Amino acid sequence: ASVILQDFYMDDCLSSLSDLNEFETLKTELFQLLQKRDMHLHKWCCSRTPAHEPQTFPLDRNSKEVTVRTLGMLWGNSTDIFSYKVTVSTNSSFTKRNVL
Repeated sequence: ASVILQDFYMDDCLSSLSDLNEFETLKTELFQLLQKRDMHLHKWCCSRTPAHEPQTFPLDRNSKEVTVRTLGMLWGNSTDIFSYKVTVSTNSSFTKRNVL
């Protein structure tokens, strides 16, 4: 599957499909290909959930609205939006040590 070459980064796969039938086909192909190399597809999340999926993937996160961390970003499955979490220090004094 070209998804392995184009949509994987290390052990994260980020892919987009237009309908659930395409998803079912891709999921089956990926599951079989990865299993041949003793790798297991797990901890997946999508914006639309087929009713039968929780039995197939016990670590499914689609049971509620969640924000998933992937590749240093956050992805909201219900809104389908990527975001970043930024922490800003409220320390008003800058020192050489803090800046460096």
